Amino acid sequence: MLGMFGWSAATIAQSGPFWLSDSAKRRTVEWRSGVITQDGGYLLLGAGWDATKDVTPSGDGSSPPLHIRLVHLSKDGTLRWERDHGRSPRLIPYSVSLSTSGGSCVVAGVFNHRLKGEGRLWLLKLDAAGGKAWEVFPDGVYKSGGVLERDYETFGVAATTDGGCVAAGATATESTNEIQLRVVSVSADGTILWDRTFGPKPFSMATSIVAIQDGFLIAGFTGKPRAQSTDALLLRLNKDGSVQSENRYGGADTDEIAYHVLPLADGGSLLSGSKRTPSERWTEAWVARIDRDGRQVWVRTFGEKSRHLSLRASQNAAGQFELLGVSTQPGNESHDRALVVVVDGSGKTISRNTFEHPMGQLTQIMPTSDGGRLLLGAPLRGPAMVKLDRDGRPTPSK
Repeated sequence: MLGMFGWSAATIAQSGPFWLSDSAKRRTVEWRSGVITQDGGYLLLGAGWDATKDVTPSGDGSSPPLHIRLVHLSKDGTLRWERDHGRSPRLIPYSVSLSTSGGSCVVAGVFNHRLKGEGRLWLLKLDAAGGKAWEVFPDGVYKSGGVLERDYETFGVAATTDGGCVAAGATATESTNEIQLRVVSVSADGTILWDRTFGPKPFSMATSIVAIQDGFLIAGFTGKPRAQSTDALLLRLNKDGSVQSENRYGGADTDEIAYHVLPLADGGSLLSGSKRTPSERWTEAWVARIDRDGRQVWVRTFGEKSRHLSLRASQNAAGQFELLGVSTQPGNESHDRALVVVVDGSGKTISRNTFEHPMGQLTQIMPTSDGGRLLLGAPLRGPAMVKLDRDGRPTPSK
């Protein structure tokens, strides 16, 4: 089944508000990450201005300081709480992960200047009400010119079973201009347990990390900057940070990037991301099933021509894989499109749909408990999030 869903401005107006109040939408610059809570609700991570004031950018192009913003919504969109943390001229929230205790882990990049400069990595552990339990700033410099770049959605975070947090991304060595994958593990009390670099040189980056029973799975990519043949990378670590396995996937003349890793019940994993042939201008969706020993079982691509495409996967009750992507369309870089592909365990396509939406920049698509989707974005106009039903229609707030 192939299809396209969309709606006009009139449809948007008739549907009413989109889950958050007008004041909350004005205060939020963008939503960057979200997870489904145990009760079917949503914990959303974004950046915004002061929640206690009605502030907007000034006419000289400067902006007020930014905060990390966390919002907890019920499954029908009711606002349960919102919290702001930090204050910086430029702040990039990257990822949020739920812990078994009901709290969460957050990773972000913090900069001292709005447009340029070097940044720090910021790891926070929050309680169930969004309050800050602890924060750490691991040593090291994070360059704004490549390591904290939005296109790669760098830095993922995962909550550990013992109440700690682990973040994976990249770090630059200024003297050699090498970039390596970096993983930082923090204990439940905020103590850094280990901080290590991995991956082939001169260029390796992590985009996603997930905790598994005996350690961690990390997805990313490796290669040479601005050169051909970048490969998807899958790293399996023990809990102490030692390497179980490191594997690369991709063709000799293509660029593959893994944006997300999904652990599977058989001990394997599903990598999802993008593939580009350097001789062509466009990127397409890419997904690969990997067995527990790191061998590629199958690989599939979906011909969604795009300048940039990120993809992440989930598994539904029927065992099918739902691949949710954000596609930047040629000739319309200010307006992203949503891509939803469903495949079975062998990689056979069950359905493929694209969704138009009223936002400008789309940052993430989340599955919902009713079979719909929640779209998060950085609005140039219109709402910062939109709830779709299973047929792709916008859902008004209760």
